[in-house]
Amino acid sequence: MSAPYRVLGPIASGGMGEVSLAVKREGDGSLKALAVKKLHAHRAEDPDSVAMFVDEARIASRLVHPNVVRIRDVEMVQDELVILMDYVEGITLADLQRALRDQGKTLPVPVACRILHDALRGLDAAHNLKSEAGAPLGIVHRDVSPHNLLVGSDGVTRIADFGIAVASGRLSNTAEIHVKGKLRYLSPEQIYRKGVDLRTDIFAAGIVLWECLTGQKLFGAQTEGETLAMILREPIAPPSAHRFEVPLELDEACLKALERDRDRRYESGAAFAEALEVVKMAAREEVSRVVEASVGEQFRGRRELLRAAEAKAMEPPPPLAPAESASATPATTAKAAARPRRPRRVGAPRGRGGGGLRRAARRDDARRAGRDAARRVGAGSPAAERRA
Repeated sequence: MSAPYRVLGPIASGGMGEVSLAVKREGDGSLKALAVKKLHAHRAEDPDSVAMFVDEARIASRLVHPNVVRIRDVEMVQDELVILMDYVEGITLADLQRALRDQGKTLPVPVACRILHDALRGLDAAHNLKSEAGAPLGIVHRDVSPHNLLVGSDGVTRIADFGIAVASGRLSNTAEIHVKGKLRYLSPEQIYRKGVDLRTDIFAAGIVLWECLTGQKLFGAQTEGETLAMILREPIAPPSAHRFEVPLELDEACLKALERDRDRRYESGAAFAEALEVVKMAAREEVSRVVEASVGEQFRGRRELLRAAEAKAMEPPPPLAPAESASATPATTAKAAARPRRPRRVGAPRGRGGGGLRRAARRDDARRAGRDAARRVGAGSPAAERRA
């Protein structure tokens, strides 16, 4: 099918795919801003990557929570699998921290607490999600990091990217023989391959909080081996050892989340969030001011694109073109019709020998998997329910 939206420009790019700003015309004629995520070209030819991409859509499309990026639909558009998400005017926590660091600043303590509080509420909603039959889905994000926390210009933080999450009924293989997640935010049980549960996400959230409060990396060694050793054995200093204005209650909350024995951590995201409420958290308006002051220039470009799209939508349609161009005389038309066409090349796909055939077969498998998955996911999506 043709694209039901118009892409305005890129927003972000990661290891799996890229996200673009787009607009879609609603039934009442208004334009709705969307974020469109699609796989990189080389990933789109890999059935495993396609399965992970579809898993992200299947998991997140069930999550309707203010602190989770909402997925609206998943579709095949011109042989490309795309995820349609609500557009959130915001920036990742990683980019916000980088912008502040370049300015010689760190996040204010109340703002850091509000950001993590929002993220933990979103995580808790994911951890407690159930199937239509009422069975727990057992979701574990496994990649909680500043790169997957979206801090909006509205002051609300949302969890994103469930591509490697553990959940029942996944299409892709998430066996524990493969360590998933960013190295600096792994938990001890992930390194030891002891299996994961929601407390794995609590440990990663504890790392994010510690780094927000101190402005430093908690497990930032020169090599992968040294980083893993730090996660397993390095003593963890309280945040106040690096920043005096961090209160004792916040030290205790952070260190409890960072217990290497997961039985000693918070038992849920909600419990961790409640522990942060003992300190004064910033209002969302204050978070919004910090975001705008740090990276507001990035938003201005996107706002201009959206305003231009709205203006274009208000323009009257162009007049209908004549059925046949005046310059196309009967003689030139007959000459064009008589021109012999180049025969279409039929045979092996591009590439030499069996390698080209294998690549083509793998690409076809990925596309077939994408089409099947889009039908399955789309059947239960909000858009599909509206169509029904």
